Amino acid sequence: MPIKPQFASKIVKGEKLFEYRKRIFNEDTSCIIIYSSSPEKKIVGVAKINKILEGAPTNIWEKTKKHSGITRKFFREYFLGVKKASAIELTEIYPLKVPLSPFQIQEGFTIPQSFCYVDLSFLEKVICSGNCVFPSLNSKSVVLIGGIHGVGKTTICKEISDQENIVHLVASELIKGKLNCVAGTSASSEKKVRNIKDNQELLISALDEITLPGGRFILDGHFVLFNKNAEIQKVPLTTFEKIEPDKLVVITGEPKILQKRLHKRDGKVYPVEKLKEMQEQEVEYASIVAERLGIPLKLIGFDDKVAIADFINNKSA
Repeated sequence: MPIKPQFASKIVKGEKLFEYRKRIFNEDTSCIIIYSSSPEKKIVGVAKINKILEGAPTNIWEKTKKHSGITRKFFREYFLGVKKASAIELTEIYPLKVPLSPFQIQEGFTIPQSFCYVDLSFLEKVICSGNCVFPSLNSKSVVLIGGIHGVGKTTICKEISDQENIVHLVASELIKGKLNCVAGTSASSEKKVRNIKDNQELLISALDEITLPGGRFILDGHFVLFNKNAEIQKVPLTTFEKIEPDKLVVITGEPKILQKRLHKRDGKVYPVEKLKEMQEQEVEYASIVAERLGIPLKLIGFDDKVAIADFINNKSA
């Protein structure tokens, strides 16, 4: 996709996360190869496509202006007289360490005016020749979202899933599904976990079956749990190593509010001090897991869904 050098530069720096077009793809496209047009005339990066927004120019601008990388004046001039605008939302942007001419990849290549489709081998040559740290084309993306009971993880994850084209998985539901399948047991709402280690093995087994290569997933789970003796116990580190998440999020909340939510939802009264202790351990252990796996961790309040979605989509540190 040819893009003017000043805008291509902003994209590879992560300053521009939307590319605007009057004409858009008519095929299912997962990523774009960024070609910085004249005078640079080089391929400078590869970016995955999160989604494509379409609608009236005014509506598209309001939805995308925060990460547009252009002025409103430029946007209005570009779409002057056009009734429908398209905005390609880019995520996971990977610059080429060695910018390339397309002719280095394919002799006689024709530079498109707007865009063109290329096959997988072309993309692989760009990644290899440009020394681009692009993940395997068969890899999957998993963001683990933790938080203690009552913090609202499931509701928040479902909303993000609906808006961001990401599959939402609930760890407890995957475990219950496996238990029902293997042992014929019935699901329980009990917060105390009888055998944390065995349950985590069931979780990993379920994830292996569901998380297909190339997919994007958010896993709604925990870093610590109540065991059968109502003691706070850490989920084994090996569980997180097997999940192989890209990043971690811990959603936090005010213990007194969480107590009221849990009482209303489950009819049980959890001591505020116990919930406070559990949340502190959740945060502390998540930090240890993030450090051990070498991945980013974000602590976000339960009322800030935008910050969570931005972190998942690489729009914030």
